[in-house]
Amino acid sequence: MPEESPVDFGTMFRQARERRGMSLQQIAGVTKISARVLEAMERNDVSKLPGGIFSRAFVRSYAREVGLDPDMAIERLITEFPDESGKERLPSTREAEDIEAFASGRRVATTVLQLVVLAVLVVLAVVAVVEWRACRGPAASTPTASTPAQPASTPAPSASMPVSPLPVADLPPRADKTAAPIQLAIAARDECWLWVKVDQDVVFGRILRAGERLFYEAYASVTLKAGNAGSLSLTINGRPARPLGMPGQVVTATITPDTLASFL
Repeated sequence: MPEESPVDFGTMFRQARERRGMSLQQIAGVTKISARVLEAMERNDVSKLPGGIFSRAFVRSYAREVGLDPDMAIERLITEFPDESGKERLPSTREAEDIEAFASGRRVATTVLQLVVLAVLVVLAVVAVVEWRACRGPAASTPTASTPAQPASTPAPSASMPVSPLPVADLPPRADKTAAPIQLAIAARDECWLWVKVDQDVVFGRILRAGERLFYEAYASVTLKAGNAGSLSLTINGRPARPLGMPGQVVTATITPDTLASFL
C-alpha cells in the first residue's frame, strides 16, 4: 500500500483546527489575528501575513492554539514559502514569544487608551450638564426696564409656607452714611431661583428655599432676577411691597431711589 503523502501547509492548519472543533472566528478571538488572515493561511495564501519575523509569530500563535508544534509549523512555512517567510534569520522561541508579548501589550495599551478617552468624554458631558443646570435660571430671564413687571391681578399666595412681610423692628439698623439707604427684605414662600445685585456687587445667586429670608442695604440700586417671582414677598424700608410677579413668572426688576415708589 503506497505511503500517504503529507498534506500541505494550509491543509495542516485547517485539519488541526477542525480536530479541535474550533472556528476561524474562535481562533481569531484568542490570537487577535484577523479571521481573514487565518483563512488565507489555510488556503496557502501567505501574502496576507505581515512578513518576516511577524509572519512567523502569527504562525506560532495559530499553531499553539490548534495543538501543532510551533517550531515545526515555522519550518514548514520556511520550506514551502521561502520568499514570504523571511528565512534569512529564524528567530528563537524566546524572540517569538517576545514578539507576541509586544503585540499583546500594544493591544492592551490601545484598549486602555480608548477607555481613558471614553472616561474623559463622560466627565466632560457631566460637567457640561451641571453647568447648564446652574446657568438655566439666569439664562431663562430676559433683562427688562428698571420698572418691575406689574401683574394683571394680585396672585394668591402659596399655601405651602405663608410668610408675612418683615416688621420694621426686625430690620437691621441703617448704615451711618450720608444718603438714606434702600433697605430690602426678601422672604420666600416657595423655592425660587434668585439673583441679587446690590449697587455694583452681585451678592446672591442660587435657589432660595421656602422660608428663607434675606436682607440687603443699598445706596444706588438693587437689581433682582427671579425665576418664580410670585413666590417672593418683599419689604422695602419697612413697608410691604407690591408682588414682584405671578407664580412661575421670570421677572427682572431694579429698585432705585427714583423708582422706589412704584414698588410700594
